[in-house]
Amino acid sequence: MSALALAGTPQSPNHVLRLETNNLYPFLRRGDFVLWQPSGFVADGLHVCDVNGHPNIYLVQHVGGAKFNLFVPDRDHDPKTGKVKPNATPQVVDRETFDKICAGAVIAELKVTHAEALFGGRLPQSGRKVRALVDA
Repeated sequence: MSALALAGTPQSPNHVLRLETNNLYPFLRRGDFVLWQPSGFVADGLHVCDVNGHPNIYLVQHVGGAKFNLFVPDRDHDPKTGKVKPNATPQVVDRETFDKICAGAVIAELKVTHAEALFGGRLPQSGRKVRALVDA
């Protein structure tokens, strides 16, 4: 069975988190999902961190030694270039603090295009028969 199908079940190390904000826009939007796995720092990239008692996604960058920058992507990144803005003000934390707040690393992103279909509804049918690319 796939990692996505098992996510959130007791036999899987993977967890699903639905994004409640647009902090990751334009990469991800409110209502999209990430698949994450409990871990410490893995590599520069998206991590689930619990900074204020609520898990959120941060772009984490190791800056050497025992220091980490936590960026809020929509505030600190230029969506056109994908680079950190020159005036970005990341939250800087040491290794001990990061280890306390880091829940894990994001391993996959799920962009929702039709929320009504995802949550029990159905898309309008065109009448065309389309062969499934992958059997469920």
